[in-house]
Amino acid sequence: MKIVIVSAMEKEVLYLKELMKKNNSLEIKKIHHYEFIIGKLYNHDVIITVSGMGKVRAGMLTSVIFDNFQNIDFFINNGISGGVSRYTKPGTCVIGCNYSFGDVDVTFDGVSKYGQLDYLPRTFTGDKHLIDLLKKENIEDVIFGDILTGDKFYTDFDETENIINKYFSDLKVCAFDMESTAF
Repeated sequence: MKIVIVSAMEKEVLYLKELMKKNNSLEIKKIHHYEFIIGKLYNHDVIITVSGMGKVRAGMLTSVIFDNFQNIDFFINNGISGGVSRYTKPGTCVIGCNYSFGDVDVTFDGVSKYGQLDYLPRTFTGDKHLIDLLKKENIEDVIFGDILTGDKFYTDFDETENIINKYFSDLKVCAFDMESTAF
């Protein structure tokens, strides 16, 4: 099985890189301005890299990955996000089930809903198999919910509540981040 693990910031993957170093020799591959750490983790082929912050950086990296690596089974985005207080507290791990853009508004086209890019789904669904495996683990301080992605740090309680209530009340929004929906 080949797994790609991506984070926006280096500090979000340091632990995983250290685990890989302890277990085997690593290959470092540089493509454009990205560095890919290739090795084994728990008997799986793993590629770890850092995207940089934001949806554009996530999209750029995704293209580089799929142009240069074949037979990827799972693509995992790992990192720090802003939690939604009705579901999370500091340290809560949110496993994304659905992903939407929290800052996209092309409703002028008369077809798209807020959060939806034209002719694409409003919500992208996470890998059901992985989600089900994680649910079976019943891990403390892990919740399953939906994530909104936008190109800013969402730090204002009233702003996030307004976005959720106005546009995404049909979802269980547990976190805001800057990359996951773009991946």
